[in-house]
Amino acid sequence: MVEGHRGSLICGKCLAVAYREVVLAEGGVGPESAVACTLCLQTNPTRHWPAPLDDRVVACLECLQRSARLLAKDPESGWALPRITTQD
Repeated sequence: MVEGHRGSLICGKCLAVAYREVVLAEGGVGPESAVACTLCLQTNPTRHWPAPLDDRVVACLECLQRSARLLAKDPESGWALPRITTQD
């Protein structure tokens, strides 16, 4: 888990999905839709990832990148930066 402001959290599984979608595949939502990131509370004109169960909960591109770097540095987490996977 990575913690943001006001007790917001993103788990490793969600972070991996969001990272693949927004960072690696350059997908996600935005930047034309300005919403506040749940993790940093900033309204940045960048792509973001809406949580699957509640699209009012979003993580911005910068927080996804920062969270991924932090979690990957934690040896106890066993988490690694995701990669794009191809299906044959």
